[in-house]
Amino acid sequence: MTRTLRKNLKDLRQQFPILRHNMMQEYKETGTALRRAIREQGRGQSVDTIKEIQERDDAEKQHKEEPS
Repeated sequence: MTRTLRKNLKDLRQQFPILRHNMMQEYKETGTALRRAIREQGRGQSVDTIKEIQERDDAEKQHKEEPS
């Protein structure tokens, strides 16, 4: 059992840098898209779009948290 746990921990440690890299890449892409949207559409419309995205994300999170 201890061997299995150690192996699992080792695997997770090896996967962590990949996960961190993917998260950083996604963060950069989101920032780039946001800057482009503001530049193309104007700040007001972009802020409205961001609010709508956040509302959808919050609703999805709430739906996942509700017991089935």
